[in-house]
Amino acid sequence: MAMPTFTHAATTIITDQAAFLSTLADPQVETFNSLSTQPADPIAFLLGSYIFNGTITGPGDPGFYNAGAASPGDVWLSTNAAINTINF
Repeated sequence: MAMPTFTHAATTIITDQAAFLSTLADPQVETFNSLSTQPADPIAFLLGSYIFNGTITGPGDPGFYNAGAASPGDVWLSTNAAINTINF
């Protein structure tokens, strides 16, 4: 009887954004600063060569909530209900 063989990927620990972005072929950072304060669901936007399509799932109030101050720019994308999730 043949014994199974196992393979494992190497673990890489990255501790800062610059190091992480340097490992990507086309690094992009989305700040969500360009989105409206209440984006439509589903949401779609382009960032560099990436296209993002997101929807909200869950039993709570549907809808996105773009929270934070747009200037100087610390905006984050969330849902109207804490029990919902964003799926890209």
